[in-house]
Amino acid sequence: MKNYLIGIVLLLLSCNGQKKVGVKNADNQLSSDAPLVLLLQDEYGSFDVEETMIIRDMKRLKSFYSKINKTRKPGLPVPDINFSTEIVIVQCSGEQNHSGIPILSFNKETSTQVLLDYKINKVPGDVTTAVVRNPFCVYKMPLTQKEILVEKGIK
Repeated sequence: MKNYLIGIVLLLLSCNGQKKVGVKNADNQLSSDAPLVLLLQDEYGSFDVEETMIIRDMKRLKSFYSKINKTRKPGLPVPDINFSTEIVIVQCSGEQNHSGIPILSFNKETSTQVLLDYKINKVPGDVTTAVVRNPFCVYKMPLTQKEILVEKGIK
């Protein structure tokens, strides 16, 4: 019985599990395989018009979260972002009366620009309702000095 328990303990300790959280290149930046990481997606955000925000400092990020947390108890926590290596992109869809979800995805990168695609992923057979939502999504990506452009499409 003692040998059996020792064998199980050794087996559990020898398992490595998943140790890699993200793929990083030599510059300690996320690789281009997954440049956008979704941090938050919610249906009610207090933004009446469609807007894309590029946030490069903690003060502006806290300001954004204070606006969406005005009507929430408890509020959503502000994510811990290292702005020396990352930036935050917020996509607000404005007022909607359907259940579409905003989605940003990486399109391509040129020498001067990063192109992102913005789509509203509508549910098939979705019906327009009287309920008004303000969906938004928050992403982080590696820091870049290139211009970030968002191209809109409907999915």
